[in-house]
Parts: sequence; C-alpha cells; structure tokens
Amino acid sequence: MELFEEWQKHAAEQRRSRRSLKKIISIITSKLAKKWTAAYYKMDRFLNKNRAWLDVDIKFKITMEHPLPSTSGNCQPGRPKKIYEESPYKTKKRRIKDLLQSRSASELTTAAEVANRLAGNRKIATLIKKSTQISKEQESKNVICGGRQLSSDEALAYYVDSKCTSHSYKQTRKWSLKAGHKVFPSYQSLSNSKKLCYPSDDNISVTETRAQIKLQAILDKTAERLIQAQTNGGVMGALVTVPLNRNLRTPNAEADEFLFVFAFVPLRLSDGQNIIWQNPRPSSTLYCRPIKFIFSKETNEFTETESNKVLKEVSELLPTHRENIGESQISVKHNLLQTMVDGKVSNALTNTKSPQKCYICGATPKIMNGKLKNVAKKEHYGFGLSTLHAWIRCFECFLHIGYRLNIKKWQAIDDSDKISLQQRSAEIKKKFKNQMGLIVDKPKPGYGNTNDGNTVRRFFMNPKLSGEITGLDVNLIKKFCIILRTLSSGTEVIKSCILPIGQLSEESQKSRNKDCRRFRQHHTRKQSRVSTSIDLLHMLLITSDPVINSLREIPKRKSEKFSVEVLDLLVSPSIPKQQQQRSDDEEYLIEDSSDSNDE
Repeated sequence: MELFEEWQKHAAEQRRSRRSLKKIISIITSKLAKKWTAAYYKMDRFLNKNRAWLDVDIKFKITMEHPLPSTSGNCQPGRPKKIYEESPYKTKKRRIKDLLQSRSASELTTAAEVANRLAGNRKIATLIKKSTQISKEQESKNVICGGRQLSSDEALAYYVDSKCTSHSYKQTRKWSLKAGHKVFPSYQSLSNSKKLCYPSDDNISVTETRAQIKLQAILDKTAERLIQAQTNGGVMGALVTVPLNRNLRTPNAEADEFLFVFAFVPLRLSDGQNIIWQNPRPSSTLYCRPIKFIFSKETNEFTETESNKVLKEVSELLPTHRENIGESQISVKHNLLQTMVDGKVSNALTNTKSPQKCYICGATPKIMNGKLKNVAKKEHYGFGLSTLHAWIRCFECFLHIGYRLNIKKWQAIDDSDKISLQQRSAEIKKKFKNQMGLIVDKPKPGYGNTNDGNTVRRFFMNPKLSGEITGLDVNLIKKFCIILRTLSSGTEVIKSCILPIGQLSEESQKSRNKDCRRFRQHHTRKQSRVSTSIDLLHMLLITSDPVINSLREIPKRKSEKFSVEVLDLLVSPSIPKQQQQRSDDEEYLIEDSSDSNDE
C-alpha cells in the first residue's frame, strides 16, 4: 500500500511538472511569433529589435524522475519490445537508422541478397540482384527518352508540328501517363506558353467581320523574339471554303466564305554585314506572321483602301528598343517591302485596269511585240515579281496555244473554228485527266479555276508527256518558263531587290490559306464570330512564332538539281560597295512565300 501511494504521488508531481513546462514553452513561442511578425519576417531586423530579450536566460523548474526499485531483476520497465518482423514500418525505419548511416546502399543491398539466400529465400534474393542490374536495352531506352519532361515551349512545338487539337493533346498526355511516361506537361502549362506568343490585348482589335493587330505591335513582338530582323511584307486575298454559318450581328456584313489576309514573313536578322539569323524556309508558312484578316470579297476598291491603311502604319513605324542581358540596349529598324502580292493586288494598287497590261511599265501585248518600249515606273519595283503566278500564266498560255493548233488563230470567229476549238480543248482536258490525273482549265464555283500551283508543277515536271497531250514542242515547254510581263521588266525588278527574287514570292501566304481553313475548323470556338476570329488569330500567331519554330525540326525536302541549260544562264552575284554601306543599319524585310503546296 505504501509503495502504491508513493508511485501515485510521484506520478502526480510528474504531471504537474509537464504541464508547467508546456505552459512556459507555449508562452515563449507565442511571444517569439509576435516579435517575428513585427519584424516583417526579416532576420536582421528581428535580431536588432529583440537583442536584449534574446540574451535573457530562461529558467525551467524540472522535477527529477527517480526510477522505482524493481521487484525483479529480470523485468525491464516500460512497454515490452516487439520483434522486428511484427513492428510497423515506421518502427522498422527507426531501428535501422544507425545502420543506414554507417553502411552504403550497395553494401546493404548485397547484404539483403546474401541474407535471403542463406535463409532459403532464393527467389527474393534473385529479385534483389536483378533490381540492381540495368540491362543494355533498358539503358539505351533511357538515353533515347532523355528521362525528362518537355518544357512548355517544346510541348507547344510538338502541338504545332503534329497538328494536334486540345483534345488530342490531352488524350496523348493521358495515355503516356498511364504508361508511366511523364513526357508532356499539362495543357495549362501549354496555354501559358501560348500567351507568350501574343501581343498585348490593347494592340488587338476583333469584331464580327475583322481581326487586326497594330503593325507596330506585331513587329515589336517579332523583333522581341528575333532581336533584329529584316522582313518583307504584303497582302494576299484568300478564299475560305469552310463557312461557319453564324448569324451576323453587324448590319450588311459580308458572308464569311471570303477571307482577305494581310501578313509578313521575316527573312533575315542582321547586324551590319553580319547575318545573325536567316529564314531557313522563306517560301514556307513557318514564319508567316498575321497583320489582319477581313471577311470581305476582294475588289479593287477594297484592296486599295485596306492597303493604304497598312502603308500609313508603315510610314509611322518607330524602331523597336529592347533591353538585353548586361544592361545593353538593342535597337531594331524595320524595313518593309510589299512583294507578297499577286497580279490582281498589284494591278489594283497601281491602278492597272487590264490584266494583260504590265503594271510596271504599262506595256500592252502590242507594245511588247513591237520595238517601242515604255518607261518603267521604278516606284512599282517594290511589288516584286509574282513568281508563282508567272508559272501559272505560262501554263495557261501553253493550254490556249494547244487548243488553237488546228485553226492556228488566236480568235475563233467562224462557227467552224469555234466548234474545232471546243472539240480540241475537250480532247486535251480529257487526256490530262486520264494520263496525268489533272483537271485543268475548269472553273471553280465562286472563284478562279483549277489551274493552281500543284497542277503547274506536275505539268513542267513531265514535259515529254505534256508535249504529247498539248501537241507542243518539248523544247518549247522546257525553255518557255516566264511570261511576257516578267520578260519585259524582270531584270530591273531583280536588281532592285535586297534578297534573291526567289525569297520574295507570294507562295507562303498562298499556302497559309489551307492553314486558315484547318484552324477555323479544328481550333476555334464556334459560339460566336468574335470568338472564332480571336482563336484563328491566336493560331496564326502561335504557328508562326520564331521561338516555337526554332524548336521544331524542319522537314527535309528533296531538292531538284538544275539542268545544264539553267546553270549556263546563272551569273555569280557581286555586291557593290554602296550596297554594303547601306546595309550597316539593322533592317527588317517583309516577305511572302511558302514551301507548302497551294490549292
């Protein structure tokens, strides 16, 4: 009884001591938290203000515990200790803590293998041994995979390169996670990377009939990605054949099957004579940057009005200034050339009424065939040469000559000549369809005909078969590669160009028409026309962003070798001294071309 009373008294005193200690610690921590908050979580400020308080000693009154005498020499006080196998996982970790600190991982793994083998657990020992050995095949897979997650920009490059939609990207990521591969970041991370490709919202205006970015803003954004640039810009009327059947809230708005696009392509980053960056595919849609697009039918008046608005912005352009690493400032001067245009736009801007009339010198077919020459207007050299349309016009010229071989007249006036012309043209069209799979000279509903770039390329790639179908001399098809308008003023235009004429074509924007159709169908919200236009503009910005495209792998193309006849006509270029001095400023050249096949 006395022993029990003594134990009870000792336990009560011990509980009072614990409560007192907890109370003191609680008071001290409360004061410490208040003083830390008052110092705004700054260590130096906390130490300066509370130096005296921190130097004071804290005294604790602790009652010493005296162990009770044991009634048995074999018994140990406290809870009985469990064996290792029956202990919980946390207890096991605590017991082997000293062992982990004194031994390496390889030693412990070998010890576990040997111990299990001695204990008769041969299967467990074999599994432990295999887990520490990586096969050569698995090692090569790890090297190929890289063992890392794609960055948001790399994932966006994959998104653009594989022509993903948001749904397909999420599904790809979900299934890769199921397979244990954390390669793709979340779509939210992808969206954040997309926003870096856009100019600020203050510089973008979108209505139900148009979407526009201020020219200064889009050039600044491009210069920010390229640092310095030289670009060539222009305008192209495009036709979209995927109307979205949305109700127009704007009175008298145009139907949305017509899309008129303004765009530019950066060609070169240069610092004086040093070329920092060169567009690897100037005739591609990779860097075709949008300025604005309008849902309206292309007319001469509309083309002239909208082009003048852009030219006004060009005249008000300011250099782009950007702070670089090391507190150095970079200034980018923008130089825009309007060469990304086709014949229709060039005629509209130069007030050339007839498509058979040269917009550079004003020569008509009669003047071209005669000895008289018109004086070329040098201000029209800036429109460049429509190299893609030159091939199309040449192809159409061959067709019409082939139609008239029987009558040997350009105009079919007599009834017999008209019948012969119709029969001959129908026969040639049928042969093209049966032998080459081409539908030629057939009007399309609403606009143009089937004589596009793809048809022309196949025609000139097989001159022998083309000559048999049309009845023309094969050598004529090989050598006849430029139409009359190009022959009359082409030399002066080429001399006035800063870059080779092949880099100043309109092919990229022609091919961009297909992207517009695909983006509107798969990458836009259909809830309103404004939402559709915003999403379309964003996709055009993302797919032409220089940073994203620098991460993409440019597909290899089979380059065609020049024939001996073409090589004989080429002359090595020479750079005059005046041109070298003129290139001291950083210039920005706008160009339009595309390596994709146009429709």
